[in-house]
Amino acid sequence: MESISVIMAVKHPAPHLQSALDSIRSQTVMPKEVIVVESGPPLTPSSFPTGFPPVSRFPQSGSGLAQAWNQALAAVGEEWIAWLDSDDIWSPKALAAHTEELSTVPDTEFCAGRVRFFLDGDTPPANFRPELLHGSHRAFMPGTSLVSAQAATQVGPFREDLGVATDIEWFARLRDTVPFTETEQVVLHKRVHAANLSYESASSGDYSAALIATARSRLRNRRGEV
Repeated sequence: MESISVIMAVKHPAPHLQSALDSIRSQTVMPKEVIVVESGPPLTPSSFPTGFPPVSRFPQSGSGLAQAWNQALAAVGEEWIAWLDSDDIWSPKALAAHTEELSTVPDTEFCAGRVRFFLDGDTPPANFRPELLHGSHRAFMPGTSLVSAQAATQVGPFREDLGVATDIEWFARLRDTVPFTETEQVVLHKRVHAANLSYESASSGDYSAALIATARSRLRNRRGEV
């Protein structure tokens, strides 16, 4: 169960990257590799802390977060996959919480944990709901999940036409395709700041259209349609 690849899509500048990397290094269950897809100037080798797992770095061959994730998925060499955004932080026992939960539920293909949002700055973005800053929340998103590579292959790539809703659509397909479980542990601390792409886009027509496409895609998947 400790055969884990971590995927990171890094868009420069990435001012909080070191905190994210430190949270990987602090895991009580250490991943076997970190796959970094970089958009913009390449990171220097000194960006990665000592004692870090082996890192495979790739310049992004296309554009957009979904494309970066798909590029990283193609390079995964381990049996399990986790994601961490470059401005978020894992709890020290995030991967341990996943692996412990999965060990208690046979034949499950992924585990989701809980997220706690924290504000970076004085004022949350306009489209963020401030009540989310209180307590922890059930969440099916890349940073809260550990997914088998087999399940990821079965579900297929992230849709690159959906923009910021691509993870919502992908995890909806995943939940409809393979058995899963959840841990009640907080595994992710998600930074809320003005540059969060999802909050900037939440009120846009493109985002609404993507959510509609997600619902339609999930309905087709349940019906067994192409």
